[in-house]
Amino acid sequence: MYLSKISEKIMKKAKKRHITGHSKPKAGKPGPARDLIKVSPWRGTGAFSIPGITPYPAQWESYLERYAILTLALCDDVQSIETQPYIEVYEDSDRKAHEYTPDFLVTLSNNKELTIEVKSLKYLVIGELDKYIDIGKHFATQGKAYRFFVDTQIEEVPRFKTAKLLFRYITSDISISALEKIESVLTKGEMSISKLMDLADVQLVDVYTLISKRKLCIDWDMPLNDQANISLPNQPYKGLSIEKILTSTKHGDLLAELALGNRPKDKRLLSSAKAGRRYYREPDPFRVICGFSGTTPLDGFTQPARLNRKSWDRADEAIGRNARSKKIDAKDIPDKEAPSKRLSDEETP
Repeated sequence: MYLSKISEKIMKKAKKRHITGHSKPKAGKPGPARDLIKVSPWRGTGAFSIPGITPYPAQWESYLERYAILTLALCDDVQSIETQPYIEVYEDSDRKAHEYTPDFLVTLSNNKELTIEVKSLKYLVIGELDKYIDIGKHFATQGKAYRFFVDTQIEEVPRFKTAKLLFRYITSDISISALEKIESVLTKGEMSISKLMDLADVQLVDVYTLISKRKLCIDWDMPLNDQANISLPNQPYKGLSIEKILTSTKHGDLLAELALGNRPKDKRLLSSAKAGRRYYREPDPFRVICGFSGTTPLDGFTQPARLNRKSWDRADEAIGRNARSKKIDAKDIPDKEAPSKRLSDEETP
């Protein structure tokens, strides 16, 4: 009761101030509660319109939001995606009221609604942990399902690369005859995409279109190419699941706990989340420039010695590894017109 009164007061103040971007959709027409193009005109914003999935163009204002929409649109258990769906009023730990607009409201295939916030994991747990604990508590008391969708989950490979590829075909059309031929061939069981193309006499674009429209299934843990295996739904491969994505990575349980308004108890996981993403790559020959150094990096050459060394020898130099070079006098620098004298083996350091 107290919170509802505060909510009414805040909305009245918002109307008086004419807060930019807090727009109401026209009567009978769905739309965002907060128009990103009006709110952030200086940022790179955009929208996706996906027939049958987005009631109105799904807006995004960041790299992560863009690819979150892309991934959710390919999930088999997602029925619709609404962006900036509503403005929620919540209280912080000091009982001070705040406005909050979630990123997505997703309707699942079982008609349940799921509110999603897209964030970078590192900045979620460092700068805004207390804020989202308060928001999580609010949604928990309201009985609303609330989850986080973070960068490490969005960019998990090979799913991320596959999603980017398939999204190109999500609005494409395919003939009924091609669909019937593909389904007829796949009744025999799973097979590679290249074999399916030969037996059904269809093109790769037809196969990718049917995968993006959730008519065919693949192994999302494997890279997608013409050698990847494919099947009809649940024979044996299954469609992409939003629940599986939101619980993926080692921080899945931590994010689920945080979404319920609980402060994470696993200090080790919390510390690794604060450290951010780390990329581990094994050394390989293609990452080496000019070959491996066979000697200790050198520093301490005089200017004439530097001029006379070959380019492949100079690759060994590294500033700060050895004693500093002495200050070079102008008389020590050879005249540009006169050929520089090559140091003998005895004079070479």
